[in-house]
Amino acid sequence: MIKKLSFLILLIIPQGLHPQAKYAEEFLNLGLGARSYGMGGAFTSLADDATSFYWNPAGTAQIEKKTLFFMHSTQYKDLMTYDGATFILPGKSARKTLSFGILYLNIPDIYDTRNAWEDTNNDSIPDFDEIDYDKITSFNDNEIAVFLNGAIKKRDNLFIGFNVKYLRKSFAEFSANGLGTDLGIVYIPAQRIRLGLNLKDITGSFLLWNTGTKELIYPKIRTGITVTANFFFITESRVNLSMDTEIRGDHRLSTSQVSYKSINADFFWGMEYWFKDIVALRLGSDRGDISTGLGLSYMGINIDYAVLTNEQLDNSQRLSGSITF
Repeated sequence: MIKKLSFLILLIIPQGLHPQAKYAEEFLNLGLGARSYGMGGAFTSLADDATSFYWNPAGTAQIEKKTLFFMHSTQYKDLMTYDGATFILPGKSARKTLSFGILYLNIPDIYDTRNAWEDTNNDSIPDFDEIDYDKITSFNDNEIAVFLNGAIKKRDNLFIGFNVKYLRKSFAEFSANGLGTDLGIVYIPAQRIRLGLNLKDITGSFLLWNTGTKELIYPKIRTGITVTANFFFITESRVNLSMDTEIRGDHRLSTSQVSYKSINADFFWGMEYWFKDIVALRLGSDRGDISTGLGLSYMGINIDYAVLTNEQLDNSQRLSGSITF
């Protein structure tokens, strides 16, 4: 198993060293679910709910009942909305799981000024009297990802999963379609320790635009560890402490927390406190931005809410919920 993983990683890293589309699937980096949002996105190793196919494709193999999930999010002072839905279908043997997921991002009312300016004095500077405001129109940016996930329980402490995803982007008269794949592993070496690995876009995902341009999406490696502690001296409670690291080869030298040449990395930290498995309090750090969250779970119904702070773009809020049956 370790030899196979090492071989896969060696295949992924060289692809990231070639010029590709750095932000082609950026909307897929917004996360999924308010629970993980409140934990700063440190969810690769925990990955035990209906959002698992996104955080770690192997995580859905831990879900033993049919589950419906929804999410609604307003990002960066209502500049855009971001929604998601999932259906989890466990197999009869309880060792295999099939999942369907969809993510949808919408940025409305983007001003289109391409036909509103006529450079009458040929100085390449938009002067006030050269702009025809009646010719300013608007358009929406719509981005969709549809996931088909399959996961299997290899052993009681080892889970493996795979995603196939369809990508669709459109704005103004431009549109693109694409495909991608992800591979994930969850390993539980001890009762209180969980390890996770998510190899995103492992086979080299792509977007093909109606202009003829093809964008290749950088492969990414995301690892995680979760340590769980149980407390019974006051009342039954549990704490999950998680950390994720995401490694890319897409030259994000100025926007990443750590970078060396073309390789860069970001870090995610999260804490989740459960009281009697009913009420949860969460705190996290998403690349330095602080997040907080609250969760309620009762009789197969889960509701989560989280807020992520951002000094430049204002706060983002996220609400999600699920029902098992």
